[in-house]
Amino acid sequence: MIRSFLLVLYLLASQCLCRAQNSGAVPAPSFSVSGTLKDTVNFMAAGYASVSLIRSADSVLQAFTRADEQGHFVLKTDTAGAYLLMIAHPSFAIQVDEIKINQPETNLGDIILTSRKQMLDEVVITDAKAIVIKGDTIEYAADSFQTRAYDNVDELLKKLPGIEVDRNGKIKAYGKDVQKMTVDGEEFFSDDPAVVAQTLRASAVDKVQVFDKKSDQAAFTGVDDGELTKTINLKLKEDAKRGYFGKLSAGGGLPEYWENQAMVNSFKKKRKMSAYGIMSNTNTTGLGWQEREQYGGGGNSFSQDEDGNWISDNMMGMDDSWNGQFNGQGLPRTWTAGGHYSNKWMGDTLSFNGSYRYSKTITEGFSNSRTQYILPDTQYTNTNNTNNTSISQRHAANTVTEFLIDSSSSLKLTLGGNYSLNDGQTLSQSQSAASDGSMLNDITNLQQNRAESKALRASLFYRKRFRKKGRTISADFTGNWNSTLSNGSLNSAYSLFAVDSAYTINQRKQGSSNSLNGRLKVSYTEPLSKVVNLEVNYAVGISNNDAENSSYDRGTVPGGGNEYTDVFNPLFSSHYVFNTLQNQGGANLRFSFKKLSFSFGGAVSDTRFRQEDLLYDTTYSYSYFNFFPRASLTFNKSQTSHFSLRYNGRTQQPTISQLQPLRNNRDPLNVAIGNPDLKQEFSHTFNLNYNSYKMLTSSNIYANLSLTLLQNAISQRQDVDITGRRTYQFVNTDGNYNLWAYTGYGRKVVTDVYARGGIGGSFRHSLNYTNGLENKNNQLSISPYLSASYRKDTILDLSYDFRPAFNSNTSSIRTDVTTRYWSFEQQFDGSVGLPFDFRLGTSVLWNIRQRLDPQDRNNNVFRWNAYLTRSFLKDKSLVAKVYVNDILDQNVGYSRYNAADYVSENTYNTIRRYFLFSLTWNFTKTGVNKPSGDVIIIQD
Repeated sequence: MIRSFLLVLYLLASQCLCRAQNSGAVPAPSFSVSGTLKDTVNFMAAGYASVSLIRSADSVLQAFTRADEQGHFVLKTDTAGAYLLMIAHPSFAIQVDEIKINQPETNLGDIILTSRKQMLDEVVITDAKAIVIKGDTIEYAADSFQTRAYDNVDELLKKLPGIEVDRNGKIKAYGKDVQKMTVDGEEFFSDDPAVVAQTLRASAVDKVQVFDKKSDQAAFTGVDDGELTKTINLKLKEDAKRGYFGKLSAGGGLPEYWENQAMVNSFKKKRKMSAYGIMSNTNTTGLGWQEREQYGGGGNSFSQDEDGNWISDNMMGMDDSWNGQFNGQGLPRTWTAGGHYSNKWMGDTLSFNGSYRYSKTITEGFSNSRTQYILPDTQYTNTNNTNNTSISQRHAANTVTEFLIDSSSSLKLTLGGNYSLNDGQTLSQSQSAASDGSMLNDITNLQQNRAESKALRASLFYRKRFRKKGRTISADFTGNWNSTLSNGSLNSAYSLFAVDSAYTINQRKQGSSNSLNGRLKVSYTEPLSKVVNLEVNYAVGISNNDAENSSYDRGTVPGGGNEYTDVFNPLFSSHYVFNTLQNQGGANLRFSFKKLSFSFGGAVSDTRFRQEDLLYDTTYSYSYFNFFPRASLTFNKSQTSHFSLRYNGRTQQPTISQLQPLRNNRDPLNVAIGNPDLKQEFSHTFNLNYNSYKMLTSSNIYANLSLTLLQNAISQRQDVDITGRRTYQFVNTDGNYNLWAYTGYGRKVVTDVYARGGIGGSFRHSLNYTNGLENKNNQLSISPYLSASYRKDTILDLSYDFRPAFNSNTSSIRTDVTTRYWSFEQQFDGSVGLPFDFRLGTSVLWNIRQRLDPQDRNNNVFRWNAYLTRSFLKDKSLVAKVYVNDILDQNVGYSRYNAADYVSENTYNTIRRYFLFSLTWNFTKTGVNKPSGDVIIIQD
């Protein structure tokens, strides 16, 4: 079925390309080179040799093939000129011949190869490869893929077969998201791929390695724990490690837009030093930040993952929604800076890696939302207008020090710290109306908050190998400390028209949160045979938490005129102290064969929670005994074709806020009720994955299917009264499941043309309760896609993507109400090199969304950007650029979220049309700004 579908996609893509080529366009010329390879000793055919056609002018690979059994080969190109013909075979010396192609067909006749055994000492073998497979790693020679002078790594990645980079900098390799990117195997600023790809110069890179990175524990013990991370490692050229390079950029435009950047990298053998600074209001807000949890903030309730780790959730009840990244909503002004240093000493036995980053962002935004709620017997609509301003500052420092004690043991120390200060103000006005237009409620809400967060974290990892191969022991200790202080105010006025009542809230809010967590895990591995390995582990963890949230009503001082005093309000205040103690033990058995490997095992844990409500002098105790089964099977059909099946079982404990919710009046129209009888949720997750990549055709096929079955799923029971006020409680339900799948296929269609197509989808079946009725929800989403790209060296670069999507939501409480709609996204990017060192580029993003209601607005957005650049100086290191963002001034912020019982649409302000002129100077003293001139071939 999958093959048939992919074949149809391929035929459609081929037909579209053929029509495009035949619609008035002049067919591109075609040239072919053929010949027959023979042995020098007995003049017999030398079959299965690798044959490459390389352009003499710049050593760029033009065509590649493999000779057949009789030694015959044919190569094709679309350009006449001087070429190098390179022939490689394990039994013969690599041979390079200069040839000229000026006729449609060039027959070289018999080509005699020299046996390696007969080679003399003066014969030099060049062994440089464009694409090489080394075990599970695919390695690209960077110089085989031409980039413009001073392009960053992200531009290089766009030219590598099987790798995609979207307009937001997100990187995919063979259909999977790249989660880590390292430089010479080490973290660089951070392991965020966007950070590295936008910082390093493409000309400094020697090799690009793509692989699935195992966990540190699995890499050390050799016992695969099934944890894989798609990773790209950049190996730098040796001369790039002896010098410096960077860039300075200054830009300004209308109306009042600015963008300035400075970056410098200095490498000397093992030492790396880098720094950067950015200030802008054009959505260039920085090089990327890790998740908020790593940069401080509250964290005072719990859940548990499949490894038995406890996870905190926020008990502060204060607004802390800014996560350190600009998501396109509002108008930002940003200042960011960072530094990085790494080095090795004592014969590489001692290494250090450290970085610091700072960010300040001021965001001003407004939004308008419209939400339609579906109830068993009626519907109502809520409209909301919000204005917000936030000022956020972040500091973060991280260090990693590793010491190789001897050849069999090592010690690794990781330290990190964060400090953040967030100021925010939000004014919102909303009202709800019944389906007949009658008013249900309205509310005006002004919230102000200032939060200061600090965090420290540390880990110490010791590992030891014994003489017997596969026998190891390791110990990992981690600790975290978090502290948050917040002060704010809440001013709210709301009316409930159905009961003819009105209320006001005027309160000061104050909160504090402190947590101290520690965990020690010891693992031991023992080889039971050449193919069987056993791992056993034990872990103990403790967590101590204290969260206080206080509300004070504004009270008038008798005879005090306009003076106010604070009166403590215990109803909307809380003070919790809660601690956890966890003991966990586990074992895994793994069988490894040449192409097949499988494992099974799991862990059991006993976790005890104790929560004290100091405000009301009550104590709650909870205890859970958990089992985490795990199994996996991997079949490597070849070095480029992989199949895997995985199963994981995990529990999800109710959070403190679900069992005993924080009394919170920040949204008086949505009130939470606790459920102390809530049980833990158990999920069974099955994942099926297939990936195959063929070098000769640059084709890639991938498919993934994931199914999650839930027992005692934590869901909601909600009741909406005649005023539109919602009261909800978390409850357990059965029968919930999620299904997710995607498949895709891409390949080189003709020279310089690459096409991709595929389809993804998800289906979710869930159960909740609305106004006492059981509500079964079905959510279906289907999204096919088709894309094509044409890249002609650095002269012409074109790409087009088409991604339609279909969504359907139904609920059993209202079978007459179904939410179905289509959306279409098209994207075109192109750039062309012009005479006199000019370059013209443009991009178009066209979104079309089906209307759900006649009142829907701004569903369709057509965003068109363009730029013109010119390079100056002898080495083209100075670039002047004129850029126009949103030429037609049609960019409108828009998002839509749909569930079974409501649909919400939101419009917001965002960056629209502006003009920007910039000058960028790329400086270097590394010797890597020129092509190396090495001869490049492809060899499997």
